[in-house]
Amino acid sequence: MRLNKKSIFRVFIVLSSMIVSIYMYNNTMSYGLYKNYFFVPLFYGICISFLSKIDFFNFRFPGAIILNYTTIIKYLIMPFIMCLGNYYSWLGTMPSEKNINYAIILTIIEMISVLLVSNYISKKEIIVEKERHNIKPLKSGFIHIIFIVLGFVAFMLVPKAFEDYRFIFDTNDLATTIKVDFEFSGIYKTLFIFARYSLIILLINYFYKRNLRKKSKFNILMSFVPVFLNCLYISNLSRINICVPLFTFSILIFLLFNEKSEQKLIIRLLLITLISSIVFMSALKFFGEGRGNEGKENDIAWWGDTLNMYFSGPKETAIGVKANDLIESEYGWKRYNLLINDTFSNVIGLSNFTTKNNSTTLYNYVYFSSTVAICQIVPNIIEGYYYFGFLFCFIWPVLFVFLCYYFNKKAQIAETLDLKFAYLYSSIYCGMVLMINSTMLIGNIINITLLFAIISAINNKIIMKRSCQNEQKEI
Repeated sequence: MRLNKKSIFRVFIVLSSMIVSIYMYNNTMSYGLYKNYFFVPLFYGICISFLSKIDFFNFRFPGAIILNYTTIIKYLIMPFIMCLGNYYSWLGTMPSEKNINYAIILTIIEMISVLLVSNYISKKEIIVEKERHNIKPLKSGFIHIIFIVLGFVAFMLVPKAFEDYRFIFDTNDLATTIKVDFEFSGIYKTLFIFARYSLIILLINYFYKRNLRKKSKFNILMSFVPVFLNCLYISNLSRINICVPLFTFSILIFLLFNEKSEQKLIIRLLLITLISSIVFMSALKFFGEGRGNEGKENDIAWWGDTLNMYFSGPKETAIGVKANDLIESEYGWKRYNLLINDTFSNVIGLSNFTTKNNSTTLYNYVYFSSTVAICQIVPNIIEGYYYFGFLFCFIWPVLFVFLCYYFNKKAQIAETLDLKFAYLYSSIYCGMVLMINSTMLIGNIINITLLFAIISAINNKIIMKRSCQNEQKEI
């Protein structure tokens, strides 16, 4: 039997999982807190060996690809690096052994449920994968132009709403996370984001139509320029706010310019932009002046706990378990209030009606034993634990796995450029369900995708009305 690259990669993951779990078992016994953590890579290898439809090479499903590679980091690479670093912790409180063991069980539940659902949907989505739809260029950008004007007017008239924005070359005071939180600030920021994305879409649309008339690599380069410029001015220099639009627009350009020579150029541009921006930003955010991490670049222990923070590892999950008592005292059995509060705390127009005692605030209070910061993200499996209890905690992360594939399917059948962007955007965001919490995911789904879909529908109605009027005049 001839092995293809997918089978070879799967065998590599399974063997690596077995080796890592054996290494962790033999080298963790003296560190009692994490003595059962070797079960995570062990179960991951078993799941990958049986769930054959999980695909690490199907780039037509960008959100799912991000999800699948995130599982490798969270359930295989991170445990190994943490073990090499003797489970060192450099930030926040240290949870008890009981909380760590509980967190390991929750992690295994999360892993199995996410992989099972991903495998099941992948089997169902194979038919959709073969469908091809031509992307129609926008005939009119009237509504987008209105939002561009509104967004940049808001930027100029209400500058305090954008105090957290900075150019990536600005290295001053990197240790401070600026939080802008006054009435209607979210509306101004959303308008500005819409203005930027709409402007990029209209520019890509222009060069796409130009390329339909006469093919040229110049059109690809000029389509990519606004995407690159968008990465230079970001809220709190967030790498997520760099990566998600960069990936989404790059995939959109990749689909528009679909000749092999064109796509190779797009891939090169994406990799150059992605690697340069992420490496530069990570160097600034981790090791810049005032961050307190100077000289840690080669410290394996430091990297282990850093991965733990960015991929909601066992310590982050265990602190979430520890914070359950505080959640209980605040909300009691009325966890639906917490669910509503968390869900809408980042949604434009609704966030003003939520309270500040949400999961993130209470979690960070336990994390730092104070109200100094709210910078740590609550893992989705922990939010599910808060809302639905231990038995049904898997519902919450699984919901976003479904949404990841759902938005990808919608993006495949969307025919207009702006609508395809909106669905791809949320698919990629939901693919990061193991890295960011539901507040961020739901906020972006509603603030960007839903509103973009509404704008696209209005724009199409205007176009149809104009075409009907023109036809009547001709008659």
